[in-house]
Amino acid sequence: MIYAVTIHIDKEVEKKWVRWMQDQHIPDVLGTKLFLGCRMMRSELTHKEGYTTYRMQYVLQSKDTYREYEEKYADEMRGQADKFFEGKYLAERDLLEMIRER
Repeated sequence: MIYAVTIHIDKEVEKKWVRWMQDQHIPDVLGTKLFLGCRMMRSELTHKEGYTTYRMQYVLQSKDTYREYEEKYADEMRGQADKFFEGKYLAERDLLEMIRER
């Protein structure tokens, strides 16, 4: 399973947000021990004027571990983002089932 998070971050705070993601947020999410890893990517296309788009792919073992994350940790993790970047980002989340990988 992949928990995919797409963030459109205001270019004014982008550098600060990237440091925060790398130094605090992603390590905190992985620290829950529910995820096997994370990929952080920046889109080369403009999706929203004045914003840069990033995609994180958090690897999960199962839907059950996703549910546990949602129940125990998600509100706190999202609250941290709002504390530092409220009004400066838009988030989209999805849960993806791997069908085939080569």
